[in-house]
Formats: sequence, structure tokens, C-alpha cells
Amino acid sequence: LAPRARQRMWCAPARRALRAAHELQTGEDAAATTLRLQAAAVERAFAHFLERRVGADVAGLIRAYEECARCGASCTDGDGCVVPHPAHLTRDRGVTMSPLRYESLYACAACGQRFAEVVEASDKTPRAEGCTTCYRGPHSTAPPPPRDRRRVSRHAVTLTRGPRLQEGIDALPETTEVLSVVWGFEVADPYRFHPGDAGVCNRYLRLRVLCLSAMGGFRTVCLEQTWVP
Repeated sequence: LAPRARQRMWCAPARRALRAAHELQTGEDAAATTLRLQAAAVERAFAHFLERRVGADVAGLIRAYEECARCGASCTDGDGCVVPHPAHLTRDRGVTMSPLRYESLYACAACGQRFAEVVEASDKTPRAEGCTTCYRGPHSTAPPPPRDRRRVSRHAVTLTRGPRLQEGIDALPETTEVLSVVWGFEVADPYRFHPGDAGVCNRYLRLRVLCLSAMGGFRTVCLEQTWVP
């Protein structure tokens, strides 16, 4: 074979492998990637056109009212688009312990990265180590592909096990779609998730994910058709 033909022959599997890795990480295929890049190009062109027509100051004010479709922040936020690991997509990988250190290991099902929450014996304040963000990049008003779960859910609530957990559960808005209860270092009285009981009359008609990472302390978890269909 000619050198160029041999190069194409060897490069084709590499391109397919890279494409497969990209789809696995982002949840989008080549067509979705093309559409996303085209939407981003149109967005940049429109921003440039707007600045030329009304000036950079006015264009900045207009952009301030636009929200990023991925993180929900203003598109003028100077830190860019930053998405933390979604609590309901975080998987527990166990713990490591020593007299000086307690380390909780996690993996994110949205981005595939691993991270840890570390508590030192000398300082009881938890801190994150490893890949602490699920996504970091530029803001965009174009929504991410449906299979790309690296986003901030608009109606997601995350509560931490502790003395005020029951108060937070009872005060959940009815628009909640995702409820996550994560580990805490304090346990109060037995908790319950029982809509319709004890004067809690909220109906969670939109609730589709209930993730209880910390079952310890729960006395009742009731999913009933009338209140939580």
C-alpha cells in the first residue's frame, strides 16, 4: 500500500476508538456533537453581531438575562460553566480509615470520574479531593444532549443527614423532581419520608428519583400512589 493509504488504514481504528470514548463520556453521538458545535458557532456569531449593532456594553446587559442551559447561571458569569457531581448520580465506592484520616470514595455516573471526601483527625471539616467538578467549560444557551447528564437539575433537592433533615423533608416544594439524602456526621431522631402523614399534605406528582445514600436513621419510607405516583 502507498504510505498515505497505510496511514488512513491505521488512523481509522484510532478515530473510531476516540469517537467511542467521546460518546461514552458525553453521552452524545457524532451527529449530536455536530449539532452542538453548530449551535455554539451560531451563538458566537450572534453575540458578535449584537456587539457590532448595539455595542459591547448593551450586548453585555442583554447577555446577563440569558441563562446557561447546563448550569443555570448567568451567561456573563466570569467563572464559566461549572457543574458539581449530581448527588443522585454519585456512587459509593467504600471507605478507607486510619487513625489520622477518614476517606469516603465516590464515582460519578454522569462523567465517569472518581473523587473522595476526606476528613482529617486534626480537622473535622470535610474536604473534596480528586475530580471535584462534573463539568467545566464555557456557558451556552444551547441545551446539552439528553443523554449528557452533566448538568444542574432545576428541580433537584439535596439534603444532608443531620438534626434538621426532617424539617427539610417536610418543607420540600411540590415541584421537586429529584430528592437526594446524603451522608452527614450527625444523626437525630428517626426520620420519615411519608407524604400525607402527620400533617404533611404535599403531593410530589413530579418526583421521579428518590436517592437515599444514608438509610441510617430512617424509620419510614412510604411511596404511595396518591401522594407519590
